[in-house]
Amino acid sequence: ALGLLIAERVRARVETLRFSIEGAPCPLTISIGMAFKTADDPIDAALNAADGALYAASERVETGLSVQALDVRSGGSKAS
Repeated sequence: ALGLLIAERVRARVETLRFSIEGAPCPLTISIGMAFKTADDPIDAALNAADGALYAASERVETGLSVQALDVRSGGSKAS
């Protein structure tokens, strides 16, 4: 839960930054993908889940935050 809180704070802070290129506003967004891993979960599966969460977050324009919950028992994962 702490990771989600930090990720949301980072996302919100980045969106408040204001940049311009040659006087034209250039809004920033950030996409964050996270995976929760237990000691028993293989690192490759956790990295794949985080990569999937990052892809899902980049598709969610309105929030930019996605969590991928690793479920090694079923051999898959689910996004939330």
